[in-house]
Amino acid sequence: MNEELAGFSHERSDIDEVTTEFSITVPQAEFQKRVETEVIKLQPQVTIKGFRKGKAPANLIKKMHGDRVKAEVRQRLISETLYQTLEKEKIEETVGEPELNLGEFGEDKDFSYTAKVFFPPKPEVTGYDSFKLELENNEVADKDVDTAIDELRASQATFATISDRKNAEKGDVIKGSIKVVLEGEEEPGEAEPLVIKIGDGRLPDELEEGIVGMEVGSTKEIVTKISDEHRDENLRGKEARYIVSIEELQQQILPEVTDDFVKLLGMGIETVLELRLRIREQLEKQKEQEEQTEIHAQILKSLLEKNAFSVPQSMIDNEIRALLVRQGLIDPQRVDVGRIPVQTFREQLGPLAEERVRTTVIVDRIVEQEKIEFSDDEVKQVMQQLSEEHNIPVSEVEKALLSDGRKFGFVREHQQKKALDLLRERAKISRVESKS
Repeated sequence: MNEELAGFSHERSDIDEVTTEFSITVPQAEFQKRVETEVIKLQPQVTIKGFRKGKAPANLIKKMHGDRVKAEVRQRLISETLYQTLEKEKIEETVGEPELNLGEFGEDKDFSYTAKVFFPPKPEVTGYDSFKLELENNEVADKDVDTAIDELRASQATFATISDRKNAEKGDVIKGSIKVVLEGEEEPGEAEPLVIKIGDGRLPDELEEGIVGMEVGSTKEIVTKISDEHRDENLRGKEARYIVSIEELQQQILPEVTDDFVKLLGMGIETVLELRLRIREQLEKQKEQEEQTEIHAQILKSLLEKNAFSVPQSMIDNEIRALLVRQGLIDPQRVDVGRIPVQTFREQLGPLAEERVRTTVIVDRIVEQEKIEFSDDEVKQVMQQLSEEHNIPVSEVEKALLSDGRKFGFVREHQQKKALDLLRERAKISRVESKS
């Protein structure tokens, strides 16, 4: 704990519910006293030409090393006075680093600075007694099963060269190469191999239409415009030139759906009927999971609209960093994620990050308001369940999920799940016809 520093003063100004600014002043006499003390501590370590080590006069040391000493004193005083200010104001929980603004320096001036301190939001969440939701019918149709079987057939397909014609048609598999030149670029990059079935939707429609009719051995430049819904905002609406060369046309030969085909899949089943039943079961589970995700999304969207509150920028910035890690743009094993500047990402990722932060705050507050717990016995039950599912000792599961301070996050995650379960139970769902 820091030693109590007498004589300093502070003023508090509450900016909003999550931001407070402190103006802190240390008398000039106290600052100079600290500087003199640090110079005396430094004296035995300093060697100055013309004096034996440790024998240089203090005023000369201060002249040569004064700026560095004063900077260190300022840093220590900020740490001590801000800590003691928070104690005096009975502030126990803050988020992120304070924003500091140092006052003017001078031999005859007090040392002063301002510090903006940020707090985690503590809104009183309302509007979660009941919800009215609309969901599309999620019954698995025969055509859904047929589509899944067709994907399995495609994975087992063979290919034969088309020799009776030279021009590409829809449904052909083309082998060749492709170069891409984006608007603003002068030269195309290296050619990339291209093996794709025309009409499977993996290429832009305009590009596929341009490929249809191309002759084996030919090269063609096809100009398209990138979709306004492209995942990369920087590419939306830009012109793209594709330079496509076709070397070979192939026909995809799909296997017939027979019991022999089913046995080759290695799924532990032997008949077409068993395959259709297995696929239907898998699709039903998948649709159930997607529906739960959609229910949670609609509930949380409703709560975000009903509950407005401020969020510190530091929390949004931390979520931006988490998004960058999730997208593989930052390697947490190689850099200190908390020190990555995120100003350049705020425009692109800020709205999503703020929504995620606000959502988490709302769920955590519901956990607190509803006094939702996740007991040690429940933790043990989950450990045992995971041990049985993955056939590894309970001690190894505990080490992976609960050691090194991870238990708090594990318990919090399951409290959040309980809160979402509670909200889902309060939802009244009406079914509407699927749009697809």
